[in-house]
Amino acid sequence: MKTRTFQEIYDFCRTDLTYQAYFHIPDEFSVKDRKTARYYFGAFSGGRSRKGTFIYTQSMRQLERFLRGTKQDHYLHANSETFEVVNRQKYDGPAIYIVTHIREQGVRIEFSHPFYRTCPYERIAFTARSHRTFTVQGIIAEVRAYIERHLLLAPGRYRALQLEYQIPKEKFPAWYRQYRKQVHEQEEYAHWEMVDRYLHQNDITFEEGYQIFAASGMFYDFNCDEYERDELTEEFVRSCNRSHSAVRQKTNINT
Repeated sequence: MKTRTFQEIYDFCRTDLTYQAYFHIPDEFSVKDRKTARYYFGAFSGGRSRKGTFIYTQSMRQLERFLRGTKQDHYLHANSETFEVVNRQKYDGPAIYIVTHIREQGVRIEFSHPFYRTCPYERIAFTARSHRTFTVQGIIAEVRAYIERHLLLAPGRYRALQLEYQIPKEKFPAWYRQYRKQVHEQEEYAHWEMVDRYLHQNDITFEEGYQIFAASGMFYDFNCDEYERDELTEEFVRSCNRSHSAVRQKTNINT
C-alpha cells in the first residue's frame, strides 16, 4: 500500500471540496438568509443537522479514503540528539514531544524543544509540505529539518555553543556578547594569576644576592667594606626585582 506524502496530503486538503466543506461551515449567528440556515442547521434525517455530524462525517470519510486507511494522528517522543523514537516511561533524558494532526491546511506538526520552551505545554507548530512520506520516520525527518533550518545556527563553533548552553537562536547574539566578555575576564584573571605566582617565585632575596657577589669575587674587586657590601647587595636586589614589582602593580590595578 502506497503511503501518501506530506505534499499530496496538503494538495488534497486544499482542493477537495468534500473535505473542505467541514471547515467552511458558517457560524449560526452570521447566517442572514433562511435557506442557508435551513441547509446547515435544520434537521433533515433523524433529528440530525448537516453542521452537527453529517458534514464532519463525510469529510473524515473522504480523508480516510484518500489516506487508504493509514493512521491520521501521531503522538511520539524522539531523542533530542539522535532523533530516535523513545519510550518516555523508560527514557529520562531530553526528548522532543511531537504531535501530528491533519487539518484544513494539511499535516500540522507541533513539537516541544528542550530549550525552546518557556512553559511545559508550549510547542512550535508548522505545516509540512515536503515529499517525505507521512510515516513516523517522515514526521521525525520533518521535525529535524525544521530544527536545522529555523532553530539552530549554522554548523560550527556557534552551534556547538548554542547546543551546549541551550540558547535559542534569536537570543544567541546578545548572549554571545556577554559570553565573550566573561571568557575574556576569566582568561585575563588566569593570566595575571599565573604571572603573579611565578614572579613571586623568581624574586631574589638579600641572601641570594650577597652570595652571588661573594661567589663572583666582586666584593674583592671593588674592595668593599661590610657597609658597602650591604649597600651593593641591596641595590642589586632592588634592580633585579624592580620589573617584578611593576608587573605585580599592574596586576593589582587590573584586579
